[in-house]
Amino acid sequence: MEEGADPAQRDTDGENCVHHLVRAGERWPGLAVDMFVFLQETLSADVLKKVLKQENLQQRNPLDLCAKLGVPEMMLCILNTPNVYKFR
Repeated sequence: MEEGADPAQRDTDGENCVHHLVRAGERWPGLAVDMFVFLQETLSADVLKKVLKQENLQQRNPLDLCAKLGVPEMMLCILNTPNVYKFR
């Protein structure tokens, strides 16, 4: 991120870095959660909200993708993101 990486950048399927963390969470849930926590600590609240609300070409944002793929660890992390889904 320090070198200018754009977390909102999408691939040809319309998926950003958090979509890819969700997919990684199917196989390596602990690593995906750790990487998501790093993003939470690194990104501004506005950028994080933008990334979490972006939809892929199937109109799924990262939370929707968690539900579809059955990745509860990442689902809980995303749901507990302050000022995006958690407001207390």
